[in-house]
Amino acid sequence: MRLRLPLVIPLEVWDLPVAGRLLQGWRSDPAFDVRLAAVARSIREAPPSTFSARARAAAAEIAHVHLVGGGATDATSATITAHCGLSCTRSAEPFAPARAGATLRPDALCADVGQTAIKLVHRDREWRVERDLVRAPMRDDVPDDQRASARASTVQFLGMLLASNHATRIVLALPCELDEAGVPRSCTYCWRDPDPDLVPELVRMVGCSIEIVNDAELAALAATAHGLVPRDRTTLVLTVGFGVGAALLLPRP
Repeated sequence: MRLRLPLVIPLEVWDLPVAGRLLQGWRSDPAFDVRLAAVARSIREAPPSTFSARARAAAAEIAHVHLVGGGATDATSATITAHCGLSCTRSAEPFAPARAGATLRPDALCADVGQTAIKLVHRDREWRVERDLVRAPMRDDVPDDQRASARASTVQFLGMLLASNHATRIVLALPCELDEAGVPRSCTYCWRDPDPDLVPELVRMVGCSIEIVNDAELAALAATAHGLVPRDRTTLVLTVGFGVGAALLLPRP
């Protein structure tokens, strides 16, 4: 089931063009902060036609940027402010998104599936599990003729991890695009593009309901608890780790 967050609009930004490359192509480049700032400015001033009408209208109202993830630094914040003229805050708390999901569903296990590790929160427990690159390999490292077996191994890895805590309900944040029905697209994990069977398979493995959300959406939900993120203005939330995710946090009543 697709989890809906009324004041959050997911965005796909990793494939937005900037200075002759897609944004993701700048991730390990020294100029990344400048390119990220350029994308943030373009989202506000000329929202891409690939965004929904609702997202384009909201993007034009962006007045603040909030950065989440270990790939964002104080220098990133300063660069965005300098290039975009927007106030910018940053959260270095890796469990904030998973904690927000667990707060939204107090009885649930919330698993924030990152590209390098999975952050989990269940009631008063928080823990991190490193991605097993043998059982859940990087998609680009797997030959085409081996991706089916890599997908099966990846699903087994995730399913066993989710089932190990015996939760009766799960909120699962995935690091990839989700369609309106919650069907995931491809990312560094080895599942199909799109993969309508992924979530049903995980549900069968863990034996309980699973609500699916994009990881940047949970990061935006977590931003509501950050004291310096304005309540009365639209905020662009950027998750910066292995890649870049994004969501819009709308003004709150």
